[in-house]
Amino acid sequence: MKKEILVIQDLSKKYKSGLLRSKETIGCDNVSFKLNSGEIVSLVGESGSGKTTVANLILRFIQPTEGKIFYEGKEIHDIPTKDYYKNIQGIFQDPYSSFNYFYRIEHMLNQTFKYTLKGLANKRKALEAALN
Repeated sequence: MKKEILVIQDLSKKYKSGLLRSKETIGCDNVSFKLNSGEIVSLVGESGSGKTTVANLILRFIQPTEGKIFYEGKEIHDIPTKDYYKNIQGIFQDPYSSFNYFYRIEHMLNQTFKYTLKGLANKRKALEAALN
C-alpha cells in the first residue's frame, strides 16, 4: 500500500469583501483528494474554479474557512514553517511573475536554500555548485 503524502479533507475557502465584509465569494467549496507516494496529481478546471485557492491553501498562504490539510499524517498548521517548506514548494504557472529581474541569480538561488540547508558553509557550497 502506498503512503499517503497529502490529504485534503472537505476544504472550503470563502472570501469576505464589501462594506462590513458582508459579501461572500467562494474560492473553493468542499474539495477532497489524496496524493499518495509515487503519484502525480494535476488540478485542472476553468478560470475561477478554485485551483489557485487550493494551491494557496496547501502552501499555507491563506487559511481555510473549513476543512483540513494533512501532510504525512499531520495537520499542516501543526508543522513548523521551516520543516513544512523543506518538503512543500509551489511551481508557479507563469515563471516570469515569480522572479524579480532586479535580483542577482545568487540572491534567487539563496532563496531556495533558505529552508533546505543549515549553516552558511553548506549554503555557500551549494551556491557555488549551482553556479558552476
